[in-house]
Amino acid sequence: MEPNKEREILQKILALANEGKMVAFEDDWGGNTITICVDNAHTHCGSPDGSFQQMVDDLCLALVQDRGPSWAHCVNTQRR
Repeated sequence: MEPNKEREILQKILALANEGKMVAFEDDWGGNTITICVDNAHTHCGSPDGSFQQMVDDLCLALVQDRGPSWAHCVNTQRR
C-alpha cells in the first residue's frame, strides 16, 4: 500500500505542535505554492506552474522526510 502523504504531513504538524513548536503557513509565489514556517525557520513548497500533487510531495519531503529545499533560519523570531 502506498503511504498517504497527506496523512503523514498532518501527523507531523500535530507532532510539531505537541512539541511546542510554532507551525504556520503563509502565501508564497501563487499557484500551487506555500511557505511553511516552523519556529524561526521557513521553506518553500510547490511551484506556481506545478501541480497540487507536487506541492504535497514537497511538503512531505520537507516535513516528514527532512529532505528537499533547505530551511532558512530567521534572525528575528517575532511573528506579525
